[in-house]
Amino acid sequence: MTHTLHRTGNTLENDYIILAMPVKGVNKEGSKQKLIDILDIGIKNGAVNAGDTQSGNIYSVGLDGLKERMKDGAVLNLTFDKKENVIKTLKEIKDLQNGMSVVVTGLMEHTKECCQEAGLQRHTVARSLGVWGNVEKLPEEKCMNIMTMCGHGLITATLIYDLAEKVKSGKMTLEQAGIEVAKPCVCGACNPVRAALLIKEFL
Repeated sequence: MTHTLHRTGNTLENDYIILAMPVKGVNKEGSKQKLIDILDIGIKNGAVNAGDTQSGNIYSVGLDGLKERMKDGAVLNLTFDKKENVIKTLKEIKDLQNGMSVVVTGLMEHTKECCQEAGLQRHTVARSLGVWGNVEKLPEEKCMNIMTMCGHGLITATLIYDLAEKVKSGKMTLEQAGIEVAKPCVCGACNPVRAALLIKEFL
């Protein structure tokens, strides 16, 4: 899924997204519960964020709120900071066999290993070719490394700088700042654990 492809930075080995969704006109009807079943698997196996663009994420609406708000046809994101948790989740989704389409985002060799260890055959690869155009107008690289964790552009440079200042002044911890970064990313693709590590670079 292209909105998770453009993440930048040197800590991507601890950043993975599993996206699950039905196919419109094929298995959309009744898909809400199937997606919730996958959500439960991901949370059990250590997902650090989860969400759906139309419903919010676990930091903005809570896990129960996410389940209540989801509808048939939702696009579920599960975000992980450990490869072994991705593998465990993929294995259980495979065993579930509930018909949802699944996409894994991460470094290509890592996602290949995840699929192989889960007993899955990767059939399609999409990759980012980078950012083109007047890149001089973009925020500094360490800011972009956080901003690009939200493929819908909802994490702003202003928010990042503000949170970094609050951490510097002792008003919040790095972990709290990571969660605050994740809240606006409604689809749940932002990794708050990685965000906290990246905010540390501002201190």
